[in-house]
Amino acid sequence: MPDAEFVVIPSSYTNRQYDSKIASAKGVYVNILETDQNVYVPQYGFEEDSAIFDTIADHFNKPAIAIDVDKVSVMGGAVNCLTWYCPPRLLPGSLKLR
Repeated sequence: MPDAEFVVIPSSYTNRQYDSKIASAKGVYVNILETDQNVYVPQYGFEEDSAIFDTIADHFNKPAIAIDVDKVSVMGGAVNCLTWYCPPRLLPGSLKLR
């Protein structure tokens, strides 16, 4: 990857978890989602959110949009992960559609 630029994105990872079987994603800022039009950047309610958002936004040629994932991130995912399909059989009982 001769034209690649690597950017260090700080982590504010916390191990506060929703479930003992699922690792938290809280504070993992690289869990972004890039689409054709935008870059969606996780925000966790940490003091570092704004500076890290700016760092990420500065490295894309498209609008960056902040997404509050504070509460859901302790369940193991953030912006990118929220776009994945999860079969109902893998969902915790409290999240299953009734």
